[in-house]
Amino acid sequence: MTVGTTSQTTTGLPAFAPPPAAPPVFVSRGPRERLGRPAPWLPGSALALRELAEQAARAAADHRTPVLLVGERGTGKARLAGLLHARGARRDNPFVEVRCAALDAATAEALLARDGMLASAAGGTLFLSEVGALSAARQAELLEIVSGARNDVRVIAGSSRDLAVAITDGAFREDLYYRLSVMPLYLPPLRARVAADLVELANDVFDELAVTLPDAPRVASPTVFERIARASWPGNVRELRLSLERAMTAAAGADVLRPEHLPPELRGGDSLELHEPRSLADVEREHVERTLRAHRGNRTHAARELGISRATLIKKVREYGLEAASRSRRTPEES
Repeated sequence: MTVGTTSQTTTGLPAFAPPPAAPPVFVSRGPRERLGRPAPWLPGSALALRELAEQAARAAADHRTPVLLVGERGTGKARLAGLLHARGARRDNPFVEVRCAALDAATAEALLARDGMLASAAGGTLFLSEVGALSAARQAELLEIVSGARNDVRVIAGSSRDLAVAITDGAFREDLYYRLSVMPLYLPPLRARVAADLVELANDVFDELAVTLPDAPRVASPTVFERIARASWPGNVRELRLSLERAMTAAAGADVLRPEHLPPELRGGDSLELHEPRSLADVEREHVERTLRAHRGNRTHAARELGISRATLIKKVREYGLEAASRSRRTPEES
């Protein structure tokens, strides 16, 4: 993902070049502003998204503390890292994204060398995607960086892997984990979001793509977003974005994006036109209960998937009368 004009993405041997002096223009903060609408931190009005947005705002304001972004693949960790950089004090300096899973030993060594790519991110942000893929030697070097002994770089790490499990398996350093997770942010999967949030997210992605696809429609039928809200999206935000991009490309020259422009798996049949009136509270209650049962009543794990704090989940359990689901098959430590 290229987040800005001074951003760099490393998957192989990098070609080092000094960043341009001009401030970067970040795609992730521009579409709504260019369309005359305010740009939210994160699209979505559900409690989990509001809490995440508040945490992200605090993380952007504190531009020195390392941040750990945790979420399934495709949940938007790189996008959020770009937002943290773009809305913080380091916005005029480089944003360097490194895909750790694609690094070979030589490139990794060049990356973290004192005069390597780390130096090109000086004063800016170094985003390490899938940080759990770093070797033990590279983890030791990264620990030195985040401990403040080297360049003035804000480190943001992303992981779709449970690093606590990796520590148990001996694959990740415990001291590095605690250095990186001073400000942990958990990105919920799309299946954990209510339909209204999916519609708002799809609108946001649509606005962004409309800026980059000149021949695409600038207006979408409400039915398009209804279909999107009903899909499961196992590939999360990345899959949603690619599907919308395919649809908007197919609709080039049309005035309105319609359901027939959507990929076949989203077009559905007449059954998708049926509407079951339900309140947002009913949808949220059902989802919270389903998540609790999926985690055998473990509130800590359920709260993490929902993207809310454990205390907030307990309030929801009481509010919706879900004590039975919360007690069901809970582990001793959760009792």
